[in-house]
Amino acid sequence: MISIALATLAVVLLASWLLFPPRHRHGCATRQTAINNSTVRPPPCVVGLPLLGNALPLGKEGANFLYKCWKRYGDAFTLHAAGQKMTFLFSPHSLVHYLRAPETELSFLPAVEQWTERVFGLPPAEFLPRHHLILSSTRNLVGRKGAENIDQHAKTLMPLLKKGISKWLMNADNDLDEKQQQHQQQHLSTSNASAWVKLELSEAIAKLVFSASVEALFGAAFLQRHGAGYLYPAFFEFEQCFELAASPIPHFLQPKFRIAREKLLKAITKSYLSGDFAGFMIGDLIQVSGMPPHAVPNMILAVLWASQANTVPTAFWTIGFLLLPEHKSTYLQQIRASIDQGRGDSSTLPSFACDSSSLLIKCCMESLRLRSASTDVRMAAKDFILNNQHDEDILIEKGTMVMICPWISHMDPRLYEDQPEVFNPHRQGAALPCDTNTARVNNSCTTTSSCINRQLHGAVAGVGGLAGLAFGGGKFRCPGRSFAEMELGLVVGMIIDELEIELVVSGEEASGEKSSGASTAMSGSCPGDPHGLLPAPDVRRLVGVKVPDGPCWVRIRQRER
Repeated sequence: MISIALATLAVVLLASWLLFPPRHRHGCATRQTAINNSTVRPPPCVVGLPLLGNALPLGKEGANFLYKCWKRYGDAFTLHAAGQKMTFLFSPHSLVHYLRAPETELSFLPAVEQWTERVFGLPPAEFLPRHHLILSSTRNLVGRKGAENIDQHAKTLMPLLKKGISKWLMNADNDLDEKQQQHQQQHLSTSNASAWVKLELSEAIAKLVFSASVEALFGAAFLQRHGAGYLYPAFFEFEQCFELAASPIPHFLQPKFRIAREKLLKAITKSYLSGDFAGFMIGDLIQVSGMPPHAVPNMILAVLWASQANTVPTAFWTIGFLLLPEHKSTYLQQIRASIDQGRGDSSTLPSFACDSSSLLIKCCMESLRLRSASTDVRMAAKDFILNNQHDEDILIEKGTMVMICPWISHMDPRLYEDQPEVFNPHRQGAALPCDTNTARVNNSCTTTSSCINRQLHGAVAGVGGLAGLAFGGGKFRCPGRSFAEMELGLVVGMIIDELEIELVVSGEEASGEKSSGASTAMSGSCPGDPHGLLPAPDVRRLVGVKVPDGPCWVRIRQRER
Protein backbone atom coordinates (compact mmCIF):
# COMPACT_ATOMS: atom_id res chain seq x y z
CA MET A 1 0.00 0.00 0.00
CA ILE A 2 2.85 2.38 0.84
CA SER A 3 4.52 1.69 -2.51
CA ILE A 4 1.27 2.47 -4.34
CA ALA A 5 0.89 5.71 -2.36
CA LEU A 6 4.48 6.72 -3.14
CA ALA A 7 3.98 6.00 -6.84
CA THR A 8 0.79 8.04 -6.84
CA LEU A 9 2.54 10.84 -4.98
CA ALA A 10 5.31 10.85 -7.58
CA VAL A 11 2.78 11.23 -10.39
CA VAL A 12 0.93 14.00 -8.57
CA LEU A 13 4.14 15.87 -7.73
CA LEU A 14 5.27 15.64 -11.34
CA ALA A 15 1.93 16.93 -12.57
CA SER A 16 1.89 19.77 -10.03
CA TRP A 17 5.41 20.78 -11.05
CA LEU A 18 4.43 20.89 -14.71
CA LEU A 19 1.13 22.69 -14.15
CA PHE A 20 2.28 25.01 -11.36
CA PRO A 21 6.05 25.47 -11.72
CA PRO A 22 7.86 26.89 -8.69
CA ARG A 23 8.61 30.57 -8.66
CA HIS A 24 12.27 30.10 -7.74
CA ARG A 25 14.05 27.57 -9.95
CA HIS A 26 17.49 28.57 -8.82
CA GLY A 27 17.40 25.92 -6.05
CA CYS A 28 19.97 26.79 -3.43
CA ALA A 29 21.50 29.78 -5.23
CA THR A 30 22.29 32.61 -2.85
CA ARG A 31 20.85 36.08 -3.04
CA GLN A 32 23.13 38.91 -4.03
CA THR A 33 23.46 40.20 -0.47
CA ALA A 34 24.72 36.84 0.68
CA ILE A 35 27.05 36.49 -2.28
CA ASN A 36 28.79 39.68 -1.18
CA ASN A 37 29.46 38.19 2.26
CA SER A 38 32.06 35.42 2.23
CA THR A 39 30.92 34.05 5.61
CA VAL A 40 27.35 33.43 4.44
CA ARG A 41 26.39 30.32 2.52
CA PRO A 42 23.17 28.54 1.62
CA PRO A 43 22.62 25.19 3.32
CA PRO A 44 23.92 22.27 1.23
CA CYS A 45 21.34 20.65 -1.02
CA VAL A 46 20.67 16.94 -0.76
CA VAL A 47 20.89 15.43 -4.23
CA GLY A 48 17.55 14.14 -5.50
CA LEU A 49 15.70 13.11 -8.63
CA PRO A 50 14.79 15.60 -11.36
CA LEU A 51 11.47 17.32 -10.63
CA LEU A 52 10.63 15.02 -7.68
CA GLY A 53 13.65 16.01 -5.63
CA ASN A 54 13.85 14.05 -2.38
CA ALA A 55 10.15 13.20 -2.08
CA LEU A 56 10.53 9.45 -2.61
CA PRO A 57 13.29 8.66 -0.07
CA LEU A 58 11.68 11.00 2.46
CA GLY A 59 8.34 9.21 2.06
CA LYS A 60 9.91 5.75 2.11
CA GLU A 61 12.48 6.16 4.90
CA GLY A 62 11.13 9.11 6.91
CA ALA A 63 13.33 9.97 9.88
CA ASN A 64 15.99 7.48 8.77
CA PHE A 65 16.54 9.56 5.64
CA LEU A 66 16.77 12.76 7.69
CA TYR A 67 19.27 11.13 10.02
CA LYS A 68 21.48 10.02 7.13
CA CYS A 69 21.36 13.54 5.69
CA TRP A 70 22.31 15.05 9.06
CA LYS A 71 25.31 12.75 9.41
CA ARG A 72 26.46 13.54 5.86
CA TYR A 73 25.63 17.23 5.45
CA GLY A 74 25.80 18.56 8.99
CA ASP A 75 23.58 20.84 11.05
CA ALA A 76 21.73 22.47 8.15
CA PHE A 77 20.69 21.01 4.81
CA THR A 78 17.95 21.52 2.26
CA LEU A 79 15.61 18.98 0.67
CA HIS A 80 13.37 19.55 -2.34
CA ALA A 81 9.96 18.14 -3.24
CA ALA A 82 8.27 19.35 -6.43
CA GLY A 83 9.91 22.76 -6.17
CA GLN A 84 9.28 23.23 -2.44
CA LYS A 85 12.44 23.84 -0.43
CA MET A 86 12.69 22.37 3.06
CA THR A 87 15.66 23.42 5.19
CA PHE A 88 16.31 21.34 8.33
CA LEU A 89 18.17 22.83 11.30
CA PHE A 90 19.96 20.92 14.08
CA SER A 91 22.55 23.05 15.90
CA PRO A 92 21.44 24.22 19.38
CA HIS A 93 21.91 27.87 18.35
CA SER A 94 19.69 27.48 15.29
CA LEU A 95 17.05 25.64 17.33
CA VAL A 96 16.78 28.60 19.70
CA HIS A 97 16.60 31.02 16.78
CA TYR A 98 13.92 28.90 15.11
CA LEU A 99 11.71 28.81 18.20
CA ARG A 100 12.17 32.47 19.15
CA ALA A 101 12.06 34.08 15.70
CA PRO A 102 9.31 36.68 15.16
CA GLU A 103 6.45 35.98 12.77
CA THR A 104 7.90 38.51 10.36
CA GLU A 105 10.88 36.16 9.91
CA LEU A 106 9.57 32.64 10.50
CA SER A 107 5.82 32.23 10.24
CA PHE A 108 3.84 29.37 11.75
CA LEU A 109 0.38 29.65 10.23
CA PRO A 110 1.29 29.52 6.52
CA ALA A 111 3.40 26.45 7.24
CA VAL A 112 0.55 24.48 8.85
CA GLU A 113 -2.24 25.68 6.61
CA GLN A 114 -2.06 22.52 4.50
CA TRP A 115 -2.85 20.48 7.61
CA THR A 116 -5.65 22.62 8.96
CA GLU A 117 -7.32 23.00 5.56
CA ARG A 118 -6.64 19.71 3.79
CA VAL A 119 -6.87 17.37 6.76
CA PHE A 120 -9.50 18.97 8.98
CA GLY A 121 -11.27 21.04 6.34
CA LEU A 122 -10.92 24.27 8.33
CA PRO A 123 -11.44 27.25 6.00
CA PRO A 124 -8.31 29.45 6.26
CA ALA A 125 -10.42 32.61 6.16
CA GLU A 126 -12.20 31.49 9.33
CA PHE A 127 -9.42 29.68 11.20
CA LEU A 128 -6.29 31.79 10.70
CA PRO A 129 -7.66 35.05 12.18
CA ARG A 130 -8.92 33.13 15.23
CA HIS A 131 -5.86 30.94 15.76
CA HIS A 132 -4.30 33.08 18.49
CA LEU A 133 -7.63 33.30 20.35
CA ILE A 134 -8.08 29.52 20.15
CA LEU A 135 -4.55 28.95 21.50
CA SER A 136 -4.96 31.35 24.41
CA SER A 137 -8.43 30.01 25.22
CA THR A 138 -7.17 26.44 25.22
CA ARG A 139 -4.38 27.41 27.64
CA ASN A 140 -6.99 28.93 29.94
CA LEU A 141 -9.22 25.85 29.73
CA VAL A 142 -6.73 22.96 29.94
CA GLY A 143 -3.29 24.56 30.15
CA ARG A 144 -1.27 25.65 33.16
CA LYS A 145 -3.47 28.73 33.52
CA GLY A 146 -6.46 26.46 33.98
CA ALA A 147 -5.06 24.54 36.96
CA GLU A 148 -8.47 24.21 38.61
CA ASN A 149 -9.88 22.78 35.38
CA ILE A 150 -7.02 20.26 35.22
CA ASP A 151 -7.76 19.09 38.78
CA GLN A 152 -11.41 18.67 37.86
CA HIS A 153 -10.53 16.77 34.69
CA ALA A 154 -8.30 14.45 36.74
CA LYS A 155 -11.19 13.63 39.06
CA THR A 156 -13.43 13.01 36.04
CA LEU A 157 -10.89 10.81 34.25
CA MET A 158 -10.04 8.47 37.13
CA PRO A 159 -13.33 6.50 37.30
CA LEU A 160 -13.52 6.41 33.49
CA LEU A 161 -10.03 4.95 33.26
CA LYS A 162 -10.73 2.47 36.05
CA LYS A 163 -13.84 1.27 34.22
CA GLY A 164 -11.88 0.87 31.00
CA ILE A 165 -9.03 -1.05 32.66
CA SER A 166 -11.51 -3.46 34.23
CA LYS A 167 -12.69 -4.33 30.71
CA TRP A 168 -9.18 -5.42 29.85
CA LEU A 169 -9.41 -8.17 32.44
CA MET A 170 -12.52 -9.47 30.69
CA ASN A 171 -11.08 -9.02 27.19
CA ALA A 172 -14.28 -7.08 26.62
CA ASP A 173 -15.19 -4.57 23.94
CA ASN A 174 -15.21 -0.93 24.99
CA ASP A 175 -18.63 -0.34 23.42
CA LEU A 176 -20.93 -2.07 25.91
CA ASP A 177 -24.32 -0.85 27.02
CA GLU A 178 -25.03 -0.22 30.71
CA LYS A 179 -26.63 -3.64 31.32
CA GLN A 180 -23.68 -5.44 29.72
CA GLN A 181 -21.24 -3.40 31.82
CA GLN A 182 -23.04 -4.34 35.05
CA HIS A 183 -22.98 -8.02 34.08
CA GLN A 184 -19.27 -7.75 33.29
CA GLN A 185 -18.47 -6.20 36.68
CA GLN A 186 -20.44 -8.90 38.51
CA HIS A 187 -18.59 -11.60 36.59
CA LEU A 188 -15.22 -9.96 37.27
CA SER A 189 -15.87 -9.79 41.02
CA THR A 190 -16.68 -13.56 41.19
CA SER A 191 -14.00 -14.75 38.73
CA ASN A 192 -10.46 -15.85 39.53
CA ALA A 193 -8.60 -12.55 39.89
CA SER A 194 -5.26 -14.34 39.55
CA ALA A 195 -5.97 -15.55 36.01
CA TRP A 196 -3.76 -14.01 33.33
CA VAL A 197 -5.33 -12.34 30.29
CA LYS A 198 -3.45 -11.65 27.07
CA LEU A 199 -4.04 -8.48 25.10
CA GLU A 200 -2.33 -6.29 22.52
CA LEU A 201 -1.14 -3.29 24.51
CA SER A 202 -1.13 -0.59 21.82
CA GLU A 203 -4.73 -1.04 20.74
CA ALA A 204 -5.91 -1.56 24.31
CA ILE A 205 -4.41 1.78 25.40
CA ALA A 206 -5.84 3.50 22.31
CA LYS A 207 -9.37 2.35 23.17
CA LEU A 208 -8.91 3.17 26.85
CA VAL A 209 -7.67 6.72 26.25
CA PHE A 210 -10.21 7.40 23.51
CA SER A 211 -13.25 6.43 25.57
CA ALA A 212 -12.10 8.14 28.77
CA SER A 213 -10.74 11.39 27.38
CA VAL A 214 -13.51 11.89 24.82
CA GLU A 215 -16.13 11.52 27.55
CA ALA A 216 -14.21 13.91 29.83
CA LEU A 217 -13.56 16.60 27.21
CA PHE A 218 -16.47 16.21 24.81
CA GLY A 219 -19.20 14.79 27.06
CA ALA A 220 -20.89 11.47 27.71
CA ALA A 221 -23.79 12.43 25.43
CA PHE A 222 -21.44 12.50 22.42
CA LEU A 223 -20.26 8.95 23.12
CA GLN A 224 -23.73 7.67 24.01
CA ARG A 225 -25.34 9.15 20.91
CA HIS A 226 -22.89 7.55 18.46
CA GLY A 227 -21.15 4.81 20.44
CA ALA A 228 -17.43 4.22 20.86
CA GLY A 229 -17.81 1.29 18.45
CA TYR A 230 -18.64 3.81 15.72
CA LEU A 231 -16.41 6.72 16.68
CA TYR A 232 -13.24 4.81 17.59
CA PRO A 233 -12.70 2.93 14.28
CA ALA A 234 -13.53 6.05 12.27
CA PHE A 235 -11.11 8.20 14.26
CA PHE A 236 -8.15 5.83 14.06
CA GLU A 237 -8.73 5.25 10.35
CA PHE A 238 -8.66 9.03 9.97
CA GLU A 239 -5.53 9.27 12.13
CA GLN A 240 -3.66 6.57 10.21
CA CYS A 241 -4.31 8.43 6.95
CA PHE A 242 -3.39 11.81 8.45
CA GLU A 243 -0.02 12.44 6.79
CA LEU A 244 -1.01 11.24 3.35
CA ALA A 245 -4.16 13.37 3.51
CA ALA A 246 -2.01 16.51 3.86
CA SER A 247 0.00 15.62 0.75
CA PRO A 248 -0.87 16.80 -2.77
CA ILE A 249 -2.57 13.46 -3.51
CA PRO A 250 -6.26 14.24 -4.21
CA HIS A 251 -8.64 12.98 -1.57
CA PHE A 252 -10.72 11.08 -4.12
CA LEU A 253 -7.69 8.76 -4.38
CA GLN A 254 -7.79 8.30 -0.58
CA PRO A 255 -11.21 6.72 0.02
CA LYS A 256 -10.41 5.45 3.53
CA PHE A 257 -9.51 8.94 4.73
CA ARG A 258 -12.46 10.57 2.99
CA ILE A 259 -14.98 8.08 4.41
CA ALA A 260 -13.52 8.26 7.93
CA ARG A 261 -13.57 12.07 7.97
CA GLU A 262 -17.13 12.16 6.64
CA LYS A 263 -18.25 9.80 9.41
CA LEU A 264 -16.60 11.88 12.12
CA LEU A 265 -17.85 15.21 10.81
CA LYS A 266 -21.36 13.82 10.48
CA ALA A 267 -21.34 12.61 14.09
CA ILE A 268 -19.77 15.83 15.39
CA THR A 269 -22.25 18.00 13.49
CA LYS A 270 -25.22 16.06 14.86
CA SER A 271 -23.97 16.35 18.44
CA TYR A 272 -23.13 20.03 17.98
CA LEU A 273 -26.62 20.83 16.74
CA SER A 274 -28.11 18.74 19.56
CA GLY A 275 -26.16 20.59 22.27
CA ASP A 276 -24.18 17.53 23.41
CA PHE A 277 -21.01 19.58 24.01
CA ALA A 278 -22.52 22.17 26.35
CA GLY A 279 -20.85 22.29 29.75
CA PHE A 280 -17.67 20.54 28.63
CA MET A 281 -14.27 21.84 27.57
CA ILE A 282 -15.07 21.70 23.86
CA GLY A 283 -18.36 23.53 24.43
CA ASP A 284 -16.54 26.33 26.24
CA LEU A 285 -14.00 26.55 23.41
CA ILE A 286 -16.77 26.78 20.83
CA GLN A 287 -18.24 29.74 22.69
CA VAL A 288 -15.05 31.74 23.12
CA SER A 289 -13.56 31.01 19.68
CA GLY A 290 -16.23 32.85 17.73
CA MET A 291 -15.93 30.25 14.96
CA PRO A 292 -18.91 30.45 12.57
CA PRO A 293 -21.31 27.49 12.84
CA HIS A 294 -20.38 25.95 9.49
CA ALA A 295 -16.72 25.64 10.56
CA VAL A 296 -17.30 24.50 14.17
CA PRO A 297 -17.40 20.74 13.38
CA ASN A 298 -14.05 21.02 11.60
CA MET A 299 -12.53 22.80 14.61
CA ILE A 300 -13.91 20.10 16.92
CA LEU A 301 -12.35 17.43 14.70
CA ALA A 302 -8.98 19.19 15.00
CA VAL A 303 -9.29 19.28 18.81
CA LEU A 304 -10.35 15.62 18.87
CA TRP A 305 -7.22 14.68 16.90
CA ALA A 306 -4.99 16.81 19.16
CA SER A 307 -6.44 15.12 22.26
CA GLN A 308 -5.60 11.62 21.02
CA ALA A 309 -2.81 11.49 18.47
CA ASN A 310 0.16 11.98 20.82
CA THR A 311 -1.27 10.86 24.17
CA VAL A 312 -2.03 7.33 22.98
CA PRO A 313 1.44 6.39 21.68
CA THR A 314 3.23 8.17 24.56
CA ALA A 315 1.21 6.19 27.12
CA PHE A 316 2.03 3.00 25.23
CA TRP A 317 5.77 3.69 25.10
CA THR A 318 5.88 4.66 28.78
CA ILE A 319 4.27 1.39 29.85
CA GLY A 320 6.50 -0.48 27.39
CA PHE A 321 9.73 1.05 28.71
CA LEU A 322 8.70 0.44 32.31
CA LEU A 323 8.07 -3.24 31.52
CA LEU A 324 11.59 -3.79 30.21
CA PRO A 325 13.56 -6.02 32.63
CA GLU A 326 16.09 -3.30 33.44
CA HIS A 327 13.33 -0.89 34.52
CA LYS A 328 10.56 -3.07 35.93
CA SER A 329 12.34 -3.77 39.21
CA THR A 330 13.40 -0.14 39.61
CA TYR A 331 11.30 2.64 38.11
CA LEU A 332 8.03 0.71 37.90
CA GLN A 333 8.32 -0.58 41.46
CA GLN A 334 9.28 2.87 42.76
CA ILE A 335 6.20 4.43 41.13
CA ARG A 336 3.99 1.66 42.49
CA ALA A 337 5.46 2.05 45.99
CA SER A 338 4.79 5.81 45.94
CA ILE A 339 1.16 5.21 45.02
CA ASP A 340 0.81 2.49 47.65
CA GLN A 341 2.11 4.83 50.36
CA GLY A 342 -0.87 7.08 49.76
CA ARG A 343 -3.37 4.24 49.59
CA GLY A 344 -6.73 5.39 50.87
CA ASP A 345 -6.18 9.00 49.83
CA SER A 346 -8.05 9.56 46.58
CA SER A 347 -5.86 12.56 45.77
CA THR A 348 -2.55 10.61 45.78
CA LEU A 349 -2.47 9.52 42.15
CA PRO A 350 -3.87 12.81 40.76
CA SER A 351 -1.26 14.71 42.76
CA PHE A 352 1.54 12.62 41.23
CA ALA A 353 0.00 13.04 37.78
CA CYS A 354 -0.08 16.83 38.19
CA ASP A 355 3.45 17.06 39.60
CA SER A 356 6.07 17.43 36.88
CA SER A 357 8.80 16.50 39.38
CA SER A 358 7.27 13.10 40.23
CA LEU A 359 8.98 9.97 38.89
CA LEU A 360 5.70 9.05 37.20
CA ILE A 361 5.68 12.18 35.03
CA LYS A 362 9.45 12.03 34.47
CA CYS A 363 9.05 8.54 32.99
CA CYS A 364 6.27 9.80 30.72
CA MET A 365 8.36 12.75 29.54
CA GLU A 366 11.47 10.60 28.97
CA SER A 367 9.35 8.23 26.87
CA LEU A 368 8.05 11.18 24.89
CA ARG A 369 11.61 12.40 24.29
CA LEU A 370 12.67 9.01 22.93
CA ARG A 371 9.67 8.70 20.58
CA SER A 372 8.95 12.31 19.65
CA ALA A 373 7.86 13.69 16.28
CA SER A 374 10.19 13.99 13.30
CA THR A 375 9.12 17.45 12.18
CA ASP A 376 8.17 20.88 13.46
CA VAL A 377 7.72 23.47 10.76
CA ARG A 378 7.74 27.20 10.00
CA MET A 379 7.70 29.19 6.75
CA ALA A 380 10.37 31.79 6.00
CA ALA A 381 8.47 35.08 5.66
CA LYS A 382 11.49 36.89 4.23
CA ASP A 383 15.13 36.34 3.33
CA PHE A 384 17.30 36.29 6.44
CA ILE A 385 20.71 35.17 7.63
CA LEU A 386 20.85 32.62 10.45
CA ASN A 387 23.85 32.06 12.69
CA ASN A 388 24.07 28.26 12.71
CA GLN A 389 27.08 27.81 14.99
CA HIS A 390 30.49 29.36 15.62
CA ASP A 391 31.43 31.45 12.57
CA GLU A 392 28.95 29.85 10.17
CA ASP A 393 26.09 31.95 8.80
CA ILE A 394 23.51 30.45 6.43
CA LEU A 395 21.02 32.09 4.10
CA ILE A 396 17.34 31.22 4.47
CA GLU A 397 15.28 32.35 1.50
CA LYS A 398 11.71 33.58 1.60
CA GLY A 399 9.19 30.79 0.97
CA THR A 400 11.45 28.04 2.34
CA MET A 401 9.87 25.57 4.72
CA VAL A 402 12.19 25.72 7.75
CA MET A 403 12.01 22.60 9.90
CA ILE A 404 13.52 20.98 12.96
CA CYS A 405 13.48 17.28 13.84
CA PRO A 406 12.95 16.63 17.57
CA TRP A 407 13.34 12.88 17.03
CA ILE A 408 16.96 13.35 15.90
CA SER A 409 17.79 16.38 18.06
CA HIS A 410 16.83 14.43 21.18
CA MET A 411 19.66 12.01 20.34
CA ASP A 412 22.15 14.90 20.04
CA PRO A 413 24.71 14.89 22.91
CA ARG A 414 24.81 18.69 22.72
CA LEU A 415 21.24 18.74 24.08
CA TYR A 416 21.32 15.60 26.22
CA GLU A 417 24.89 14.94 27.26
CA ASP A 418 24.45 11.72 29.25
CA GLN A 419 23.86 8.86 26.77
CA PRO A 420 20.83 10.38 25.03
CA GLU A 421 19.78 7.02 23.56
CA VAL A 422 19.23 5.52 27.04
CA PHE A 423 15.92 5.65 28.93
CA ASN A 424 16.80 7.64 32.04
CA PRO A 425 14.04 9.63 33.79
CA HIS A 426 16.60 11.08 36.21
CA ARG A 427 18.66 12.76 33.50
CA GLN A 428 18.99 16.51 33.25
CA GLY A 429 16.71 18.23 30.80
CA ALA A 430 17.53 19.67 27.42
CA ALA A 431 20.41 22.14 27.48
CA LEU A 432 19.96 25.01 25.05
CA PRO A 433 22.08 28.15 24.74
CA CYS A 434 20.41 30.76 26.93
CA ASP A 435 21.40 33.53 24.54
CA THR A 436 22.21 33.23 20.84
CA ASN A 437 23.77 36.68 20.60
CA THR A 438 27.45 36.53 19.77
CA ALA A 439 30.28 39.00 19.76
CA ARG A 440 32.05 39.79 16.49
CA VAL A 441 35.74 40.44 16.52
CA ASN A 442 37.46 41.21 13.22
CA ASN A 443 34.30 40.07 11.41
CA SER A 444 34.43 36.63 13.05
CA CYS A 445 32.01 35.17 15.57
CA THR A 446 33.30 34.45 19.06
CA THR A 447 31.30 32.73 21.74
CA THR A 448 30.48 34.96 24.69
CA SER A 449 29.98 33.88 28.28
CA SER A 450 26.22 34.05 27.78
CA CYS A 451 26.52 31.36 25.11
CA ILE A 452 28.70 29.17 27.30
CA ASN A 453 26.27 29.43 30.21
CA ARG A 454 23.79 26.68 29.38
CA GLN A 455 20.58 26.33 31.33
CA LEU A 456 17.87 23.69 31.51
CA HIS A 457 14.88 26.01 31.32
CA GLY A 458 14.16 29.50 30.14
CA ALA A 459 16.07 29.71 26.86
CA VAL A 460 12.77 29.24 25.01
CA ALA A 461 9.28 29.25 26.52
CA GLY A 462 7.98 25.70 26.68
CA VAL A 463 11.35 24.04 26.02
CA GLY A 464 13.33 22.34 28.75
CA GLY A 465 13.11 19.38 31.04
CA LEU A 466 13.01 15.83 29.79
CA ALA A 467 10.48 16.40 27.01
CA GLY A 468 12.81 18.83 25.25
CA LEU A 469 11.33 19.90 21.93
CA ALA A 470 8.39 17.48 22.03
CA PHE A 471 5.81 20.14 22.95
CA GLY A 472 7.22 22.77 20.61
CA GLY A 473 8.37 26.06 22.00
CA GLY A 474 7.96 29.79 21.98
CA LYS A 475 4.72 31.43 20.98
CA PHE A 476 3.28 28.30 19.37
CA ARG A 477 4.13 25.74 22.03
CA CYS A 478 1.47 23.16 22.82
CA PRO A 479 -1.36 24.91 24.71
CA GLY A 480 -2.53 21.71 26.38
CA ARG A 481 0.80 20.49 27.75
CA SER A 482 -0.26 20.53 31.41
CA PHE A 483 -3.42 18.57 30.61
CA ALA A 484 -1.45 16.11 28.48
CA GLU A 485 1.05 15.49 31.31
CA MET A 486 -1.77 14.96 33.79
CA GLU A 487 -3.64 12.59 31.46
CA LEU A 488 -0.50 10.58 30.71
CA GLY A 489 0.29 10.34 34.41
CA LEU A 490 -3.19 9.10 35.23
CA VAL A 491 -3.28 6.53 32.41
CA VAL A 492 0.15 5.10 33.21
CA GLY A 493 -0.30 5.37 36.98
CA MET A 494 -3.66 3.61 37.01
CA ILE A 495 -2.44 0.77 34.79
CA ILE A 496 0.55 0.24 37.10
CA ASP A 497 -1.64 0.49 40.20
CA GLU A 498 -4.49 -1.74 39.04
CA LEU A 499 -2.65 -4.48 37.18
CA GLU A 500 0.14 -6.97 37.28
CA ILE A 501 1.46 -6.71 33.74
CA GLU A 502 4.21 -8.55 31.88
CA LEU A 503 5.63 -8.43 28.37
CA VAL A 504 5.08 -11.51 26.23
CA VAL A 505 8.66 -11.83 25.02
CA SER A 506 10.16 -13.70 22.07
CA GLY A 507 9.24 -17.37 22.09
CA GLU A 508 5.89 -16.66 23.77
CA GLU A 509 4.28 -14.59 21.02
CA ALA A 510 0.51 -14.45 21.16
CA SER A 511 0.34 -13.82 17.44
CA GLY A 512 2.38 -14.40 14.33
CA GLU A 513 2.25 -10.70 13.48
CA LYS A 514 5.62 -8.99 13.13
CA SER A 515 6.91 -5.49 12.76
CA SER A 516 7.40 -4.45 9.14
CA GLY A 517 11.00 -3.66 9.97
CA ALA A 518 11.00 0.15 9.79
CA SER A 519 13.80 0.33 12.33
CA THR A 520 15.88 3.34 13.20
CA ALA A 521 19.20 4.11 11.51
CA MET A 522 20.49 5.95 14.59
CA SER A 523 22.30 3.04 16.17
CA GLY A 524 22.49 -0.72 16.24
CA SER A 525 19.55 -0.78 18.65
CA CYS A 526 16.44 1.32 19.02
CA PRO A 527 16.71 4.26 21.48
CA GLY A 528 15.41 3.23 24.89
CA ASP A 529 15.10 -0.44 23.92
CA PRO A 530 18.62 -1.87 23.53
CA HIS A 531 17.49 -5.52 23.36
CA GLY A 532 14.59 -5.00 20.94
CA LEU A 533 11.89 -6.37 23.24
CA LEU A 534 9.35 -3.76 22.12
CA PRO A 535 8.11 -3.19 18.56
CA ALA A 536 10.20 -0.71 16.61
CA PRO A 537 8.81 2.81 16.18
CA ASP A 538 7.53 3.58 12.70
CA VAL A 539 10.18 6.08 11.60
CA ARG A 540 8.46 6.65 8.26
CA ARG A 541 5.87 8.71 10.07
CA LEU A 542 7.02 12.33 10.34
CA VAL A 543 4.11 13.99 12.15
CA GLY A 544 3.31 13.27 15.78
CA VAL A 545 4.76 10.89 18.35
CA LYS A 546 6.09 7.67 16.82
CA VAL A 547 3.63 4.79 16.78
CA PRO A 548 4.71 1.16 17.18
CA ASP A 549 5.35 -0.59 13.88
CA GLY A 550 3.86 -3.85 15.07
CA PRO A 551 1.91 -5.44 17.93
CA CYS A 552 3.04 -5.58 21.54
CA TRP A 553 1.48 -8.46 23.45
CA VAL A 554 1.28 -8.45 27.22
CA ARG A 555 -0.44 -10.52 29.87
CA ILE A 556 -2.29 -8.91 32.72
CA ARG A 557 -4.15 -9.83 35.86
CA GLN A 558 -5.72 -7.93 38.70
CA ARG A 559 -3.12 -6.75 41.16
CA GLU A 560 -3.35 -8.13 44.67
CA ARG A 561 -3.32 -5.43 47.35
